[in-house]
Amino acid sequence: MEYICKNAHIFLHPAKIMSTIPTRICEVPLSADATVELSVCPVCQSIIYRENKHEQRITSVISVDLDDVDAKLAEGYVVEALYAKTATLVKKTAVEG
Repeated sequence: MEYICKNAHIFLHPAKIMSTIPTRICEVPLSADATVELSVCPVCQSIIYRENKHEQRITSVISVDLDDVDAKLAEGYVVEALYAKTATLVKKTAVEG
């Protein structure tokens, strides 16, 4: 899964940081400052990020012998599944919009 933060940094895994919340800003009465773990952008430490989804449309699905896989990968196909003697390959194109 790929993520993108509000500053347009793209990353695969959010960083984990420990943050202390002072008792004076908590709505729930606490006897001491609360420590929480936050998931943040590893580049800029932003807590605002979302999953980066690339819309793609499948244009072709083929099944080829394992000997022919390299040639099809050069044509833009990606391996969807591998079997003993064949591979299922898929070609996708970006959806414009």
